Amino acid sequence: MKKIDVNGKKEAPLYTFLKESCPPPSEASFNKFEVFSDPIKPHDITWNFEKFLIDRSGNPVFRFLPPVEPNDLVDLIREMESGSTTTAQVKQLLLKIDKINKERAAKVEKEEEKKEEEEKKENNA
Repeated sequence: MKKIDVNGKKEAPLYTFLKESCPPPSEASFNKFEVFSDPIKPHDITWNFEKFLIDRSGNPVFRFLPPVEPNDLVDLIREMESGSTTTAQVKQLLLKIDKINKERAAKVEKEEEKKEEEEKKENNA
């Protein structure tokens, strides 16, 4: 399997299409020290494991940042497969995914803070 670019001047047409079809979530941001493509564009993929959800007709419908786990999307995919999903149901599922993601981020942040405190204690000892 050959490596391809997902951002920059040499990005694969598939990713150009996906990014134009699904703008990034509002929380998307870049770490300026970890960007490897040039130029940086507003719809660029931020990091590995960014996900695009494609409907049965091949249309990109949602885009998720790396912290969203594939298992977080199971209920949304099942609803979409049923074919009887309302906009309200989709919004509820997206809010649920967002809540899970925020809880996960808060847990990681708390663990990092705890680790930093422990390192400070070790350095002061």
